[in-house]
Amino acid sequence: MSLWTIGEGTEIRTEIDGAAFKWTLRRDGHRPLFTVVEISAHMLGGCYDEGRPTARAHAAVESLGRSEVERYLDMETPPRKIGVATVGEPWIVASRGNPPPADRIT
Repeated sequence: MSLWTIGEGTEIRTEIDGAAFKWTLRRDGHRPLFTVVEISAHMLGGCYDEGRPTARAHAAVESLGRSEVERYLDMETPPRKIGVATVGEPWIVASRGNPPPADRIT
């Protein structure tokens, strides 16, 4: 069972070359939090070599970042921002002060 539940995601304006989606997180007895997932324009536009982005990165694009946010719902304080690009796995860009478990850092 997850500590947090995820609400609806909304696209937000940021300074990145791509898109960003803000996901609201709720937990009984706690103030709501949010996690932002930034997805690069190259990833969104399919501008990459075949096989280069990981399956996890593709899933993040298809879900507008929700699949990445769901990975951290069992953390006491989920990350504030997650990045998704054409190289490697999605990564934590900003946290709320506690380091993620070692098996979650990519």
